[in-house]
Amino acid sequence: MKVIDLKDKEFPESLKNIKNPPSQLWIEGDIELLNKNAIAIVGSRNCTKYGERWCEKFVKDLLEYDLVIVSGMATGIDSVAHNTALKYGGKTIAVLPTGFENIYPKENIKLYEKIKQNGGAVISEYPPYEKQSKEKFLERNRIVSGLSIATLVIEAAYRSGTSVTANITKSNGKEVFCVPGSLDNPKSLGTNIMIKKGAKLVTCIEDIVKHYNFLQKSNILHKNDEFVLDDMDDEYKDVYKVISNDPIEINFISKKANIPINEAMAKITMLEIDGKIKRVEGNKFLRC
Repeated sequence: MKVIDLKDKEFPESLKNIKNPPSQLWIEGDIELLNKNAIAIVGSRNCTKYGERWCEKFVKDLLEYDLVIVSGMATGIDSVAHNTALKYGGKTIAVLPTGFENIYPKENIKLYEKIKQNGGAVISEYPPYEKQSKEKFLERNRIVSGLSIATLVIEAAYRSGTSVTANITKSNGKEVFCVPGSLDNPKSLGTNIMIKKGAKLVTCIEDIVKHYNFLQKSNILHKNDEFVLDDMDDEYKDVYKVISNDPIEINFISKKANIPINEAMAKITMLEIDGKIKRVEGNKFLRC
């Protein structure tokens, strides 16, 4: 763990210019990420499958522009954003509303460790034994926004903490981008209202990057097997591990996984449906 203050050369320039900048930062992980181009991704703690899907899509696309993904390590969209960045070998920063000895929420302690172990950073303005409170969640939001060139909102209820982050972003003269949602979905009420009030509606990555001429598509993504396997039922892992980025035939898969061809084919079918692998010419298979 490292502690820096406003006078340190490693203190992020982006945070020095916000209203009420933190006087100190406690940091675990790669401190250099704090001064790289980053984008905040925030949203509902109780997100829908729609929100998850579009969060994954936008994070993956943003990583190709070498952007660091910043979020608050809450459940829901925050967790999806961090996990997707790690899944594709990208970099992510988690901003805590507590000290490092009181990780919140508890179910994200594993995510906290993964971020550190995979070249990311976890930061807090609070000393190690500080506990969470309603005020600290709001204070955390200004740092999430402050580290970033913009904020992307994916699902937000009316008058949510996500709306606070969006308002902070606007007050600091930065763009707020929103993924629109169904009028039937209460988790999209906040984002749709933000769009009515001037936030940029986005349906693809180009709607974001066109505003920043310094962003160039340069990063080639590769899935991190650890995160793909974490998200997979155990019964399919033997087949997935055999399949690589080079096309291979069913007979080879069956032999390497040491299972009958009909069993291998059944597992391949499920992995195809889940988008983990794909069939190519010659009835061969490779990872997506």
